Amino acid sequence: MMAQMSNANPHWRRLSRLTGLLVAFAMGQGSLQIINLLGNLYLLRALSIDNYAQFSLALAFQNTAVSLTSLTLTDAIIPLVGPRTGDRAIVGRYVRAAQRVRTMLYLTVLPVCILSFLLVFGRHAWPRSSEWALLSCVVLSLYFSIQLSCYSAPLIMARRLYTYYLAQTVPSALKLACYVVLASVRMLSAGGAAAIGALSILLSALMTRTRTADLMTLPAHSDPTARREIVSLVLPSLPASLFSAFQPQLALLLVSIFGQSIQIAEIGALSRIAQMFLILNTANALLVEPYIARLPPDRLASAYVRILSLAFALEATLVAAVFVYPAPLLLLLGPRYTDLGAMVPWVVLAASLSTFSNLIWVMNRGRRWIFWRGSILEVACLTLFQVGYVWLVGVRSLETAVLFMLCGGAANLVAHAYVTSYGFAAHRHPLPQPARAL
Repeated sequence: MMAQMSNANPHWRRLSRLTGLLVAFAMGQGSLQIINLLGNLYLLRALSIDNYAQFSLALAFQNTAVSLTSLTLTDAIIPLVGPRTGDRAIVGRYVRAAQRVRTMLYLTVLPVCILSFLLVFGRHAWPRSSEWALLSCVVLSLYFSIQLSCYSAPLIMARRLYTYYLAQTVPSALKLACYVVLASVRMLSAGGAAAIGALSILLSALMTRTRTADLMTLPAHSDPTARREIVSLVLPSLPASLFSAFQPQLALLLVSIFGQSIQIAEIGALSRIAQMFLILNTANALLVEPYIARLPPDRLASAYVRILSLAFALEATLVAAVFVYPAPLLLLLGPRYTDLGAMVPWVVLAASLSTFSNLIWVMNRGRRWIFWRGSILEVACLTLFQVGYVWLVGVRSLETAVLFMLCGGAANLVAHAYVTSYGFAAHRHPLPQPARAL
């Protein structure tokens, strides 16, 4: 009966596919989120203040470096491949090209990352052994992350979310188990936790690579034309991407320069809470962007309105609930961070602004609405605010750091909303698809 309905009604088939996709996302992302949350909370309780401060600083450098080597290059694979996801040669062509460009960026960013890490870490009276151990883990994690993201793109385009999440959930579960084992023998430290994280990324990259063999045919060498197409697509957003690479970690990096270990650890702890509310960022990339990229122009405006309305209602409800009753989130942080209750709701609000801004940006990218004027506006807004804020207020305490994050998210939202309005006014139809390689 169900099969007959599916064959007879195309709307039913579309609804069935959408339901299956949402179920796979909810189960996969939910499992991954729970395991990562447990791992983060376990580290909060198992590591000392100094060790957690060191780990948080290393993680901030790692995440910033990953963003600097990404610059949406891997994300450009999806709109460039477009409806040709079944062509293994085309998919492999763009994956190899993105991999080559990101590796070149890795070699460029790496020396700056190493020098900056040594300078910031050296401001604190932490052991030199921890410094070099953490730096080594940052370098390895950065390289493994490049491979993971490039190999993940075909799974996202093929909507194989079960496989995509399995390759991340299993390593994350093993990572948590390793945390527990090391802590039970009193050997868990900042360097040990970072090393386990690097190995987890490597395992995830290997598992992902083996599961994309039937989705792409990787050429021996990257195609210069494909590299130019990727660079051309992301070039207008390059100034904003470079600038935005620092934004999620900027408050912690500034506190690490001007503050003490306790402030670094507290910002790191609050960041773990913020990550719980950034789950929709993953949904934006996995579900929304491919949908928007394939949508015909006559259905575009209504889709934008529906998606933004749903996201706003969901995030407003979550933020309101946390402001009314933040105690459960504070309980998760553990006894060392009981003084952060007043800051938790504001961190959640900042995370929600960031998620909503990311949703708009992802939909714009799906339509290839990437313009120089949008990048210039985003950089200008953030630069004026951040320079003025640091000059007049400074980022030396937890309160000033949280307000810094909140206002930065609002500035991003303004810039991306402007790009959407300009895109509908001037570029409602998608740009022509790139020519297929012969």
